[in-house]
This record gives sequence, C-alpha cells and structure tokens, in this order.
Amino acid sequence: MLPSAQKPMATQKTKKPQSNVRIQTADPEVVDPMWLLKAAAIMVAVGLLCGYGTLCYLVYQGQWQLVLHPDATHPKAVATATLPLQPIAFGATESGQPRLNGWWIPGDGNHAETTVLYLHDGSGNLDRQIAPLEALHAAGLSVFAFDYRGFGASESTHPTQQLMTEDSAAALDYLLNTRHLPAKTIVPYGAGLGAALAVQLAVAHPELPALIVESPNPDLLALARKDPRAGMVPLNSLFHERFELTALQSLKTPKLLLAGGPSPVVTPPDAQSLATLFHQAATPSFIVSGALTGPAFPQTIQRFLDEYLPAGPSQLTHQ
Repeated sequence: MLPSAQKPMATQKTKKPQSNVRIQTADPEVVDPMWLLKAAAIMVAVGLLCGYGTLCYLVYQGQWQLVLHPDATHPKAVATATLPLQPIAFGATESGQPRLNGWWIPGDGNHAETTVLYLHDGSGNLDRQIAPLEALHAAGLSVFAFDYRGFGASESTHPTQQLMTEDSAAALDYLLNTRHLPAKTIVPYGAGLGAALAVQLAVAHPELPALIVESPNPDLLALARKDPRAGMVPLNSLFHERFELTALQSLKTPKLLLAGGPSPVVTPPDAQSLATLFHQAATPSFIVSGALTGPAFPQTIQRFLDEYLPAGPSQLTHQ
C-alpha cells in the first residue's frame, strides 16, 4: 500500500506590529544674529576691561620707575676719591647678612663732632654723590652716606618709598646704636627725594638738633604725569610714591632750606612750587633761594650749624 501523499504545511505569515508613534520633523532653529553680536560685544568689553585692569595694576606696581632711577652697579669711588672714605655694611637681616652699604667720612674741622646723615636723591648710586660729600667734608663735618636697597652695592631689589624710608631709619639707628653717636650731634640732610626722608626722620626724632634739605620736589604727581603712560590710567588714584613734604609746615626743628646746591638732583623742582613750600614751613626756617656753589655752600652750612649746635654763635640772616 502506497503511503499517502503528505499535504504541504501551510505557511503562516507573521504580521508586523504597527507603531502608534508618529515621527515629527522639527523645523531648523534659527539663531538671531543680534544675539551673536551682543555676545561678541560682551566678550570684547570683558577683554578690554581685563586688559585695562592689568595695565592699571602694572602701573601701580611699577610706578617707582616714574620717579626713581637707581644704578645697581657697585660704587668705585672708594679707591679713587680724595675723601677719607671708610666702607660700611649695616642693616643686617635675620640671617646676619647686611643689606645696606655706605661710606663713613670722618670730619676734621670745627664741627667734626657733628655728623651729617646724607640721604641722596632717588637716582644713580654713591658714585654720583662725590660732589656734595666733598662739599660737606669741606665744611668740617663728619658724613655718613649710603645707598638705599636697589642702589649701588646695597641689597638688590626694586626701590620704593617704603623701602627707602626703612633704610633711612636703619642708617640713623646705625649711627645711634652701633657708632653710639649722641642724637644731638646728628643732622639729617636730604637732597631731591631724599628731602622727604630727612623730614620724616626729624619728625620721628625731635631730639635731632637740625635739618637740612636741598632741592626738594613738592609735587611728584606732576612729575609722574609727564610719563607717556600716565595719561592711560587714573594716576591720581594709583600713584602713592609721593614723598610728602607737608610735615615741614608744623615741624619745629630748625631747618635750612636750600633751593639748590652741589647734589645731583635728576628733576629740579618748579621754582614757584618750591618757594611756596619754603615759605609755608614752620619757624625756625632759614631759606636760601639761590643755588649755592663753591665756597658759599660750606660757609652757609657752617653758619647755620653754628646757630643751633654748640660750636659758637654766629649771624645767619633769615631770608
């Protein structure tokens, strides 16, 4: 018996499930060009503001360069000058290393017991001060002169008014406590920017018998404005290296005020401003309105000191 023919199996078709989710095609987003321009303008403004702030900060930090002009080379006059210079290192740090260098010049005249603490202008180094040191020595005085930090052989740094103030105080301390000189024999002498330092010493130490200033600059802000960078920033707010002299108006210490002399001052003061400063100074003040040259300088110094130090009275006209 033949096998019965097998019936082919029916092929079942699988139906694909239908999705109820409809895909919607969104329109492309259009960016407003004004928004892009505003964002770019804000970025540029922020960049300019940051750049201007950086410029102001740099001027604030580097403003000493507007009025101070140090020479950091070591002075060579020790070996060549005719003065009896004695090199002095003082102002030791905590490690014992001196940070300041100067010269001691012993006197050999009637006022040899009087010591002038010479505070030079904020430029050069001690090599540039030979002329005033010779003139003071010719007056028979002992002289102590030094370089501030950042000048000459003193500690290497950029100078500032604050550092120079500290250095002048350290120089006076050296005379008082290392050389053991009586305060009544020490006379601060400031030339140019050093005049403000000498005035500060006289204010802080009323026991000092006298004060001498030469060619002080009453308005350093006006000097700083002459720099081409000064017009780009609010200098009135940023400038603090002013070396103020207003204390002269109330300082009772006897003062010799010199409009000019042998000291090398980089920027001579304005004559009118200087005259106003001198005439506003408290008494006793002795004013010399013209520059002193030659033997007139030591003679004027001697006459002034004779008036206030125990070396004999003399006549000094109040001008």
